[in-house]
Amino acid sequence: MNLPIDQKTLGARHEFNVLLDLFLGAWATFEMTVDFAIGKFLNTSHEQTHLITAGMMFGRRARLLAELVTRSDHPRKTEILGAFNKLCGMSKWEIFVHSFLQPNREEGVHFLARSANGQFKTKSPGFTKAELMDQLRAFAIAGSDFYIALGVTDADIQSFGAAAERLSTKTGRDDRSLSAAE
Repeated sequence: MNLPIDQKTLGARHEFNVLLDLFLGAWATFEMTVDFAIGKFLNTSHEQTHLITAGMMFGRRARLLAELVTRSDHPRKTEILGAFNKLCGMSKWEIFVHSFLQPNREEGVHFLARSANGQFKTKSPGFTKAELMDQLRAFAIAGSDFYIALGVTDADIQSFGAAAERLSTKTGRDDRSLSAAE
């Protein structure tokens, strides 16, 4: 892909940008699948599921899904929870999603992770191209195990996404709001 940006101005070399793009795409699919699965286990429509999960932080959605699966009688709940817990336990995803990419590190790529609470602290984990590829591969394999255990298909996820768009169109016609500011 030709971007109208001088590659020298990017925070990491091209091969790292490509790998991070792949990871972020896999992460976005995982998050949408988590929301889809919440609806599946609550037995709610896609639209209702979007209304329930929109605005929820990932940790709350993850906890909700884990509890719903645990309390279900789904025949593959052990496989679902195993793959899901593996994905959630992969501590590196949080670095990739919530950190800054540090520029000008020729030996690899470094992320600047800042503390979210308590005393301000930073850490700057670094990855070579091979290490980043290993992280991406492990995430993709665990993601595939999760999707297979759930029995989710591309058509399911497309239908779920389309429901959000329909819901947006429906609510876009109504300017009323229930915000606390009113």
